[in-house]
Amino acid sequence: MILMSIKLTGKVPFKEVFCHSLVRDAQGRKMSKSLGNVVDPLDVINGIPLQGLHDKLLTGNLDPRELKKATEGQKLSYPNGIPECDINLDILRVEGYRKFCNKIYQATKFVLGRLGQDYIPPTTSELTGKESLVEKWILHKLSHAAKLTNESLEARNFGDATNHIYNFWYDLCDVYIENSKSLIQDGTPEQKKSAQDTLYTCIDGALRLIHPFMPFITEEMWQRLPRREPEITGNLKTIMKAPYPNGQVYVETNNEEIYKIANDQQDSIVSLIKGVEKITVVKTLDQVPSGCALQAIGPECTVHVLVKGQIDLDAEIAKVEKKLSNVLEQKKKTDESISKFTEKTKPEAKDSAYKRLEKQTAEIEGYEQTIAILEKLKL
Repeated sequence: MILMSIKLTGKVPFKEVFCHSLVRDAQGRKMSKSLGNVVDPLDVINGIPLQGLHDKLLTGNLDPRELKKATEGQKLSYPNGIPECDINLDILRVEGYRKFCNKIYQATKFVLGRLGQDYIPPTTSELTGKESLVEKWILHKLSHAAKLTNESLEARNFGDATNHIYNFWYDLCDVYIENSKSLIQDGTPEQKKSAQDTLYTCIDGALRLIHPFMPFITEEMWQRLPRREPEITGNLKTIMKAPYPNGQVYVETNNEEIYKIANDQQDSIVSLIKGVEKITVVKTLDQVPSGCALQAIGPECTVHVLVKGQIDLDAEIAKVEKKLSNVLEQKKKTDESISKFTEKTKPEAKDSAYKRLEKQTAEIEGYEQTIAILEKLKL
């Protein structure tokens, strides 16, 4: 190929070669005819019962021992055979991805319905300053997803890139689209317009992000969207030539870790809020009411709990001291692990250890402060 290209054009056909991973079966073995674990694409399309898979093994020249292993492997991976067009590549994942295609279709259809026939998108995607908190949140998630996707593509980590896009689509569909329904239906004209503009920006950006991985459905859906004025005058006719999202910063934030913590604890937070009559926003540590103990959740987040007059102070101090002792022991092990790092240690392992150390240090400081506060309350 290279020689032919140089002969005909004087140029090499490509400057970079990406060597992909092996295709393996659900047990992690390389798919190979000699092992009898290769899946025929026609069987995925048309479906085949388990006995049919067994019969295909007999048409090859497998060693009796390998034949037995292959038969057992088929029973384990496909106990009910392969349903027609319904297989999960472990093999059950394909069904989920097929449903994801439907999610893209349904989300775009919903957005088009809420935009209406007369909707004209803003000239740019810049913020107007009138966006609600949830609109700022989803625009930040779009920006963050685009940034991470571009970084993954630059590093040729295609699996990570698709995961970032996949996660954004679920944030868009399961959170923001559900939230926007009430704004568009019952909000003021200004709120409705802001929600429509945000929906358009997000669905347009989401389709562009995932287009390299799912070109056909994204082209079809994107063709149904209205165009911004510069794209109309620029005669942009296909998503293939549309600029790829580059991580434009809509909302400045450094609280991505705090969001993750809150998201992980959302059920607990909702449960607590049900019994709360009044909430006061505390902006600085100096405003924390006296008589509160604190629990470190991480380097950037602590929880203050009113304990004065509510608990047995001696028993609580004993509990905190026990937790402190456990964390000190964990930190000692982490320090020992870090001290053994060499130049050959994987960067991922180093990052994980340093993050763990940072969290443990914050927890130790929190426990020590809590013990000091509880001791003062005894006086």
